[in-house]
Amino acid sequence: MAVRLTWSIYQAMKDPLSRLQQPLSSVTIFSDSQIALSWLAAAPSSTSPGVFICNRLKEIRRIVDALAKEGVTIRFAYVNTKHNPADAGTRGLTQQTLQHHFWWTGQEFLRTPSDHWPVTFYPHVTEEHPEEESLCAPGKSVDQENKEVHVLTTQTRDRATDLLDWKRHNRWILSQKVAAYVLRSIARLVARTNPRLRQRVELAVPELHAKEAPPYITATEMENALRILIRKHQQVHLPPSQQKVLKQLKLEKDEHGILRRRGRMGNSSLPVNARYSCLIATKTRLAQLIVEDAHSPLHCGIAHAMANVRKQFWIPKLRQMTRKLVGRCVPCQKLNNLPYRYPDMDDLPERRVQRIRPFEHIGIDYFGPLSAKRDDETVKVYGIILTCATTRMIHLELVPDMSTSHLLLVVDSSHEEEYQLVSRPITARISY
Repeated sequence: MAVRLTWSIYQAMKDPLSRLQQPLSSVTIFSDSQIALSWLAAAPSSTSPGVFICNRLKEIRRIVDALAKEGVTIRFAYVNTKHNPADAGTRGLTQQTLQHHFWWTGQEFLRTPSDHWPVTFYPHVTEEHPEEESLCAPGKSVDQENKEVHVLTTQTRDRATDLLDWKRHNRWILSQKVAAYVLRSIARLVARTNPRLRQRVELAVPELHAKEAPPYITATEMENALRILIRKHQQVHLPPSQQKVLKQLKLEKDEHGILRRRGRMGNSSLPVNARYSCLIATKTRLAQLIVEDAHSPLHCGIAHAMANVRKQFWIPKLRQMTRKLVGRCVPCQKLNNLPYRYPDMDDLPERRVQRIRPFEHIGIDYFGPLSAKRDDETVKVYGIILTCATTRMIHLELVPDMSTSHLLLVVDSSHEEEYQLVSRPITARISY
């Protein structure tokens, strides 16, 4: 708001100021918010403050650049809340205090040269020259800041990136195969170099081995590709500062330079990867691919998918990530997220739950037709299934057709008890 007001006042008084012998050359904006001043000193590409604040910072930098083109320098300074007259209007003052308050005149130090002001000047980065970020610490004068900016240089380092662009991969196992083929190609190229260079490369990347390999990818190559991908992932997403936050996991590096979580299962009979899981950074594309690969084959539940992941990897906040990915699985949504819930089931009938003799109540079903030979002639036959309603035992017979007469013959020839037929529309009681 202060920067907008400065721009509006300057536009309104631009013509009168141009006729003065000493035109306006600098404007100092005071603030009692060190957080806001720190945001101005950050790089324009930073998005950590959030979208709303970043948009406000862009507007402030545009106004500062526009005033700089007009020959007006903008400075930002920190003032203590006790010396900030703007707070007097918001917090309220008594009538007697307001009569002699610096709300009307400002602080006394404003009448002295700016070099003697008891305030802290903060640097700010403009949109036109983001690389000229001031390296001065807050508290130094503007002249000192300008001198240091001209003397010192800004050193930039390229941020480390993953070996693969994970956004272009949708399967974890396929990514391993891609890395394995790349390693095989690099190994063949390294084998053609001089021994000295080959030794240096193999010391840097022990997984590179130049030997004849079959046309298909072997398990050893897949394991080597996995090591390289995990090691590079940890270098990019798990710097030493992040490892200190995860110190409760008791992280240790194995002989391949991979961070592993040391739990309390060292004496168990589990595989080594399950006892000492590889650490994967949470909220990364690689972690998402691993969870999807653990869930997708059988579309298992959250607990089962987490168990599959922890056979080899340890991902912080795994349950939260698994629940989110399983909830977005389309096949699981088709099966579970139905528009209407099924009605509550009624009690089972007595013939299903009462203790009675086997096959006293039966159910009937047919299957077929099947092909059978009778007197060198192929005919159709059908299978009939008699199921006990209580014990669920099954009796099978073959009949030439599905007529009632043949059904009664099957029941009459197979048993010598009284049955009640309860499956299909057949409900008669038959003695046999």
